[in-house]
Amino acid sequence: MKKLLILTSTFPHGTKEPFLESEIGYYDDFHEVVYFPFFSEGTLRNNIKYPKHIRWHSLTRYSKKTLLRYSLRLFFSPIFYKELALLICTRRFNFYNVYGLCQMITESFFYARQILCYLKSRGINSDDDYYLYSYWLSEYALTAILLSKKLNCRYVFSRAHGYDVYESRRRYNYIPLRRYILSQLNATYPVSDSGKKTLREYDKHAKIETARLGTMDYGIQESKDGCYKFTIVSCSWCTPVKRIDRLIQSLAMISDFDIRWYHIGDGPLLDSLISKAKMLLGKNIETHWEGRKSNTEVINFYKHTSIDLFINVSSSEGIPVSIMEALSFGIPIIATNVGGTSEIVIDGVNGVLIPQDFSPQLLAHRVTEWMQRDNNEVLNVRQRARQSWEENYSANKNYRKFFNEISTY
Repeated sequence: MKKLLILTSTFPHGTKEPFLESEIGYYDDFHEVVYFPFFSEGTLRNNIKYPKHIRWHSLTRYSKKTLLRYSLRLFFSPIFYKELALLICTRRFNFYNVYGLCQMITESFFYARQILCYLKSRGINSDDDYYLYSYWLSEYALTAILLSKKLNCRYVFSRAHGYDVYESRRRYNYIPLRRYILSQLNATYPVSDSGKKTLREYDKHAKIETARLGTMDYGIQESKDGCYKFTIVSCSWCTPVKRIDRLIQSLAMISDFDIRWYHIGDGPLLDSLISKAKMLLGKNIETHWEGRKSNTEVINFYKHTSIDLFINVSSSEGIPVSIMEALSFGIPIIATNVGGTSEIVIDGVNGVLIPQDFSPQLLAHRVTEWMQRDNNEVLNVRQRARQSWEENYSANKNYRKFFNEISTY
């Protein structure tokens, strides 16, 4: 029997990792699928129809005592000493990096043991073929590797997104065990060509292939909500890398047009951003802070709200799922040219790319310029936005191809 074990952060709990919701319908080649969320944050997503062969087992968080006990294994781990040597050679040996390395290995030992105990409690059959699937190229992938050495594992693989790809997004530019993990996986699947290029710099011999994510087809946005103000939407966590403060600064420079701006998402900077918007934005900018929404709620929002433009000003990205969803509804995009964004936003075709270090004046100019386009030109861009999604980011197309390839091993 083919069994697919998926290591996630929280899915199927809470609202994170919404893209996994789109994958559920493509596990048909596996007799059994089990999710192992490391964190059981939030309630179970009951809005999803789970096939009968899918189940989940939430892992237990470790105590300080347990973590200390497992940390003793570090002294008997060759990979720990090899990575320490690498840190010294690359002049990145410091307390923060060593602590992150120790924590990652220790947690992976702990979680791999939990999963193995669960599988043994259900009975491990020698005829079973296990496929280990880590959704993140981090401690989840390391856990999958450790577990694969205890099982009759046919294939161990990981996706890679943005935070788990680009070391520049980490303090001291370090992601632990990058070379080791890539060498031990049967394959790594970054979601962008940019991610693929970055990872191949660490290991030119590892199998690293782009496997794009995708979103479901909910149709083209046609409904009007009764408000004919020019409407902008941004959708992201309120964290420094998302730079919502720069978007506020840009909108503050627009005074000749009425704009309605929605921001979907919360995070540690939400309150300060709301305060900044109240202080800087004129009465011509109508703001709506939507907070955190489930993927279903976001889709319903796009269905029933007339949206003219989607804006993403992140300083770093993989390929934003939020942009995929917007394109699927035929919404044009303005986004920073970072990570794999230029693979999904084609300047002058389905939107506008701006530099990573853009000025608020430039973004304000691009938005104003967009508002002054004639209706036929805007309609053409909306059609091209939808077409680019159909060709490259359809869940039905991308996930079917991905799992057909995986299941053949």
